[in-house]
Amino acid sequence: MKNDVEVTMKVDEEGVTFRNYHSSCGAISYNGSEFRARKKVKTEATLGVDKVSRHEVSIEVEFSFSLKEVMAIALFADQLGSEVCLYYDLPGRPMVLSIESHPNFDVELALPTIGNEDEVDLDGGIV
Repeated sequence: MKNDVEVTMKVDEEGVTFRNYHSSCGAISYNGSEFRARKKVKTEATLGVDKVSRHEVSIEVEFSFSLKEVMAIALFADQLGSEVCLYYDLPGRPMVLSIESHPNFDVELALPTIGNEDEVDLDGGIV
């Protein structure tokens, strides 16, 4: 996701929170066995369950993805007057954006996600 806006989405029973970050230039922190650039929250927006059509959460999850493709399908859906559905599983597994309410066609776009490797075990469960 180099040179693209990365967004972190956290989903829980109360709603959906989106965050994007600003990386500190040259600032590096030691985290476990690797070095990572420090990130500061740039923008944060929360949508409560009353603001979305459907909100079904089986597990609380937080993962990151590229905003570019999400905005493209959201703008396309807006031009059609349709809504966008998000289907996801665990961090690191694809997120599917879908336009289902159009009478002539359905659109599905699978996007890769990035999650915290410490939170997901190899069997797909949350640690």
